[in-house]
Amino acid sequence: MIDALQDGSISKTNLPKAARPFKKVWETMTIEDGLILIDSRKIVVPVSARQKVLRLLHLAHQGITRTYERARTLFFWPGMKNDIVNITESCELCQLYSPSLSQEPLKSDAILPLRPFESVSADLFEYGGRSFLAYVDRYSGWVCFDAFGKTPSTREVVQSIKRIFACFGIPLRIRTDGGPQFSSAEFLQFCRDDCIQPVISSAFHPQSNGHAEAAVKMLKNLVKKHWISGRLDREGFDAALLEWRNIPREDGKSPAQWLFGFNLRTRIPSHPSTRLSLDSKEFGNGLERRSLELDKDKLQYDTRARSHDPLNVGDRVRIQNVISKLWDRQGIIHSIRDSGRSYVVLIGSRRYVRNRRYLRPIRSQLQSAMEFGNGVKCSPVNPVDPLPRRSNRMKKKIVRFTLE
Repeated sequence: MIDALQDGSISKTNLPKAARPFKKVWETMTIEDGLILIDSRKIVVPVSARQKVLRLLHLAHQGITRTYERARTLFFWPGMKNDIVNITESCELCQLYSPSLSQEPLKSDAILPLRPFESVSADLFEYGGRSFLAYVDRYSGWVCFDAFGKTPSTREVVQSIKRIFACFGIPLRIRTDGGPQFSSAEFLQFCRDDCIQPVISSAFHPQSNGHAEAAVKMLKNLVKKHWISGRLDREGFDAALLEWRNIPREDGKSPAQWLFGFNLRTRIPSHPSTRLSLDSKEFGNGLERRSLELDKDKLQYDTRARSHDPLNVGDRVRIQNVISKLWDRQGIIHSIRDSGRSYVVLIGSRRYVRNRRYLRPIRSQLQSAMEFGNGVKCSPVNPVDPLPRRSNRMKKKIVRFTLE
């Protein structure tokens, strides 16, 4: 390189092979005290020294952007940014303490219910040492409730749900959080017997079962306010739940109106005209308003969201611990769930369902371990060989003409 620069007959149009990667900056290169400089200030790092320079640049354990901004003020070599990306993403400490991923844009159900109790959500919650079941219609928002003396078995949950079936029919789909009662072989067999599609949300990601979570929040609030002397005042609770079922939602209609077509009579005095059945026009207006509210909620939610690259079966990933926030486990993508945003991850012989937000891909190139100068073990790719980048343009066959 130095010989080529000192040879005044060499320009960027006739560079030797070793100097061709520097074609774009050739005219800005100079020699000073045996060093090749770009713009008289950036040191051109030879291949033999790049690994050491990368170690020094990574001492502060900053992210890709900050490390690259620091490097580009001091050094230059072809593929420098790619090498910095590799060395940062392969550092064990940097990956362990990586920040949480942002939430993804809001995604509605692929199949929206068209009738009451066609699709439902179910969840269990505890208060005061007792367990309770929340069972919610995804069309009307109607909430069903049951109480248990202690943590219920799968059989007790199934019997409770069967009693709800007797009142409102058997749904096509039931979404749960995959708790022990809802992921057991007995519950899955119960679903098969009644031709119900069980849908299990991702673990530690309540947004994926947000419909049931919202009902749990409301029911727990009512239970708390009717908890007297260590037990639930069922009479007061039932009266409050009845009143809640008549309260209009964001779409302007109450769960009772969506389910029965009219509001129910409660202890609150009201004129009979307030409980008239809705006509088709009012239903249509309610559906339109519901759609507008959903779009509004999505727009507001998505302002803080960002899509993440999808993962593929066989990809190696890091899994975030939702309590410590550390990315301290590794696994392999076993399968992709229907939503496209949650995955079945294989860790050893066990399978876990996790949302994309709690999974970070491990670059497949980062295999060879290296001990850094500060004692941190990293696994960078060879910084000497940046990934090749080729043009997608069609190459025309060379036609040579001879003059006779």
